[in-house]
This record gives sequence, C-alpha cells and structure tokens, in this order.
Amino acid sequence: MDYENLPEDYFLTAGAFTKKLYRDQYPAIDPTLPSLSQQGRVVVITGASSGLGAHGFPISFAKAGAKAIWLVARDKQGLEATRQRVVAVDPSIKVRAVSLDVSDEAGVARLFDQIESEDGKADVLINNAGLSRGGPITSTAIDGIWKDFEVMVKGTFITSQYFTKLLGPTSRGYIINVSSMAAVLAMPGSDSYALSKMVQSAMQRYIALLNPNIVATSLHPGAVATNIVPEVFSRFAKDTHDLAAGTALWLASEDAQFMNGRYMSANWSVEEMVERREEIVEHDLLKFDLKIAPYAA
Repeated sequence: MDYENLPEDYFLTAGAFTKKLYRDQYPAIDPTLPSLSQQGRVVVITGASSGLGAHGFPISFAKAGAKAIWLVARDKQGLEATRQRVVAVDPSIKVRAVSLDVSDEAGVARLFDQIESEDGKADVLINNAGLSRGGPITSTAIDGIWKDFEVMVKGTFITSQYFTKLLGPTSRGYIINVSSMAAVLAMPGSDSYALSKMVQSAMQRYIALLNPNIVATSLHPGAVATNIVPEVFSRFAKDTHDLAAGTALWLASEDAQFMNGRYMSANWSVEEMVERREEIVEHDLLKFDLKIAPYAA
C-alpha cells in the first residue's frame, strides 16, 4: 500500500459504516449527558500513562461522574501526570495510580485484590495498553513480534479474566477493548500489531457469550496521534482524544447494549448506530466472523 499517495481522510472513510463521520467530540457523546453518566461506577483503565489512556478516557469518565478511576501503566511518572489531570477535572473523584505490566498476572491479581478491598468491584474495564514493536512477520525479530502479543493479547486476557471474576455473575459490567482499523484492514508493515489487535478484538465475542451480565465491545479509536503511531501514518492522525473517549462512554451506556460482542469505530455516528440497531442485530453485523456461503449442489 502506497501510504504517501493516499488522501488524508482515507482511513476515515475506508470501511465507514455510517453516513455521518466525526473527527472530534459531538453532542451525542458529550460526557455531561445524563444518558452517559458514570455516577457510582468504578473504572479501570490500562495504558494510562500516555495517549488516550492519559488524555482521553480518564478525562471523559471523570467528567461523566465516575466514583473511582484506577489508572494502570508501567510508567510511574506518566501515571502521576494522568492522575493530576483527573483530579483537576473533579477533585472529589478517587483516583488510584498503579504501576504494573498487564502481561504480569501476579501484578494484575494484586491490582484487583486492591480494588476489591477498596471498592468491592469494578464496573468498567478499558483495555487500552498497547505496543507496536513488531513489523512484517517474515522479516521482524520474533521477540519484537511476540512482545506485541504479550501486551495486547495476553495482557487483555489477564485483565479481563480478573475483572470478570471480581464482578461476579450478576452485576452489570462493561469491557471495552481499544482496537485498531489494522485489525480489520490489511496494512502491510504493521503485521504483528494488526494480528494482535485482531485477536484482542475477537475476545469480546467469547466474553459476551460466556458472561451475559457483561457488555464487551471493541473500539477503533480513530486516527489519533499517539506515541505508537508510525511516522508514515502521522499525517492521517487528525482525530481527537475526546472523540474516542466520548464513544467509550457511549459503549458503557444502556443505549449501546446491542453492541455487545461487536466492533465499531469512534468515527461512526452513535446516533446512526442506534437507528440501525435492528439491522445490526438481525444480520449479526460488526462481528469478527468468516462468512461462508452454503454449498449448493
């Protein structure tokens, strides 16, 4: 794919599911909307030291009134900076910053023990921790490729499992896996990142099937300028942190229950998604499936 000659809105319009597309926050995903309220909820956000985990998700969930926000990442300094941003939004919110690697099960176990001790359970898990060390699968060192899988596949498995165990079988919970268009669109050069995001995005199918009380979704955050975006993609990165964060709020709302087990882009209009709810459910759209036409003799 010749990225240099693609129009700047190529990744915005490629595979667009709704007629109206957005690159910034719009009224339907405003964190102050009563329908998006997170009052009384405990929210866990991984990858919270930079990018969307630092400037997007925690800020919008704070504005929406979350009771407690647990920030998780390896970078202690980055975590502290994020904690201060959240406190600046609303000093009454309890904010905890926990330094750990999501691929370390023992560390994640201690995290959820602490959450149980202080808050009883968590209501929302945003699996945002990401990495892009790999490259073409035929020429990149295996260690680099596998590190992407360690963080985005193994790490998501671990955090989702401990979140689910603590939540129990009856309380309503939400898991949002932060995905990428690379999971659904072949983009040579980002092979290991794309493959790990594909597996991560498929996880919610199983979580949704096995846990009727959990709404599990996969969110492509749009083209946002973060520290893992390759230079070749930088000119496409025109979407804001608020766009992805507001869409995550919607996915954690009653209006988005029908999105359980499904994928969406933050660029898509949530209002149009609601309008097409029956079509999406009836035709089982936006899921990671291999469609095979029945053999006709």
